[in-house]
Amino acid sequence: MHKYLLFLLCLSGCVSIKSDYPAIEYYRLEQEQTKYRNIGTIPNALLVRDFTLSEEIDTDRFLALVDNSSVKRYFYHRWVADCSSLITDFIVKRYNEMKTFSNGVVKSSSIVVADYILEGHILEMLAYNSEKNKEVKNEVFLSIRIALLGKIPNSSETEVLISKVYSKREARPDNLARSIAPSFSKAFSSLSDEILADIQVAIARKEYYKDED
Repeated sequence: MHKYLLFLLCLSGCVSIKSDYPAIEYYRLEQEQTKYRNIGTIPNALLVRDFTLSEEIDTDRFLALVDNSSVKRYFYHRWVADCSSLITDFIVKRYNEMKTFSNGVVKSSSIVVADYILEGHILEMLAYNSEKNKEVKNEVFLSIRIALLGKIPNSSETEVLISKVYSKREARPDNLARSIAPSFSKAFSSLSDEILADIQVAIARKEYYKDED
C-alpha cells in the first residue's frame, strides 16, 4: 500500500512538472529607403515569377554558418512565410511603391499582360556568426541569379535581356539571431535597387534598337 501511494505521489509530481519553451519569433523583410531619386516609369507591366531557392537554404528557419565550420539552424527564429513568397512579395511591393512600371508590377496570378518577365533564383542566403573565430565577421550574405525576359514583337517568343548574378554582404552588429532579419532587409533592398537600374537600362536598350529596325 505504501509503495502504491509513493508511486502515485511520484506520478503526480511528474505530471505537474512544466517545461517552459521559448516562444517562436517570426520575422519579415522590411523595406529600406531607396537610394534612387526620380526613377523613370516604364510604359508597360512587369511580371515577377515566384523566386526559387537552392534546396539547402529553402527553409523558413534562420540559418547561420558559425565560425566558418558548422551550420546552425534556428528553431525559435523563423521567417513569417516561406522564403519564396517572402522574397517575391518584397520585390513586387518595392517596385510598385517606386512606380517603376505604368501598368504595375504583378505576380503570376495576375491577368495583366506584361511584356517583361523577371525570374530570380536565390543561390545563397546565409548569416555568418563569429563566436570563437575572431576573423569571422558577423554579417549576412545574399546571392541572387536574375533573368529578365522581354517579349519579341509579333511573336509568342521571349528574349533574354539580363542574365546576371547579384551578391551583397551586409554587416550585423552582433551574432544574435535578432540581427539577421534587419541585415537581410538591407541586403534585399540594396540588390533590388541595383537590379532595377539594370532592368531600366536593358529595356531602354531594347526599345532603342526596336525603333532602329
